[in-house]
Amino acid sequence: DQIELGLRIEVAEMKNCNNCIFFEARKGKDLYMWMSRIPSGPSVKFLVENLHTMSELKLTGNCLKGSRPLLLFDKNFDESPAFRLLKEMLTQVL
Repeated sequence: DQIELGLRIEVAEMKNCNNCIFFEARKGKDLYMWMSRIPSGPSVKFLVENLHTMSELKLTGNCLKGSRPLLLFDKNFDESPAFRLLKEMLTQVL
């Protein structure tokens, strides 16, 4: 696991990235998404419960061309230190 972490840090540094999103598959059943600040953290891990391909979404036309993601946070994300950190990480990565 430390070898994988070292490789992720090395690739991110080669590409001049400060943030990294990494998908980890375990035993062919569980999929986790790691978000990390490179090189010294913090990191957060999410369990991915549902995944869809672009063909499954059946988007017509080029409606997403040039668009930006929209991310809204509940007021609770400003009250807890852990949630504030998570909000900051999500804002920087996306």
